[in-house]
Amino acid sequence: MEFSVLIRQVEGAGFRASCNDLLPTSADGVTRAEALAKLRAEIERQMTGGIEVVRLRIDGIRPTATVWPDDEITSDWLAGISAARAEASDRQDPWDVPDTADPS
Repeated sequence: MEFSVLIRQVEGAGFRASCNDLLPTSADGVTRAEALAKLRAEIERQMTGGIEVVRLRIDGIRPTATVWPDDEITSDWLAGISAARAEASDRQDPWDVPDTADPS
């Protein structure tokens, strides 16, 4: 299991490593390494206390924010998809044969 860990310097107190994904946990240390070591120990302690991590799917709920990463590569990729769709919409359908019969 992997957690995202936020490390920040706390003025006058060294560093704070915190993990708010599944276990709202944080640990302070004089050094970055000490804060991380204490956080690891606390997570391990909590995980041996009967905590179980499962995935839960709830159907019918749609995310309110984008699910795509917010980076330049993804932005360029999505822009390319949008441009290809616009180009395809502007092209005549190859199966759409114009009626050449004279109605008069």
